[in-house]
Amino acid sequence: MKLREYLKLKAISQQEFADRIGVTRPLVTLIVNGKKNPSINVVVRIEEETQGLVKLSDLFNPEAPSRLKKKKKVGKNKK
Repeated sequence: MKLREYLKLKAISQQEFADRIGVTRPLVTLIVNGKKNPSINVVVRIEEETQGLVKLSDLFNPEAPSRLKKKKKVGKNKK
């Protein structure tokens, strides 16, 4: 189940959910919109809070920015 669906089903605001799992509302918004992948610690908290209804596979977006992906350096040339 997608996090967006869970929040709607349970009538929980993003702010309330963020408070429950100990993160900021903007982070929850980014995760819900698929703009950011959560850290493994946040995934565990989401799974626990949703009693397993929302899983890692529901949260991971391969197109979202990740700390694990190398960022290309633009305009920085070492001499």
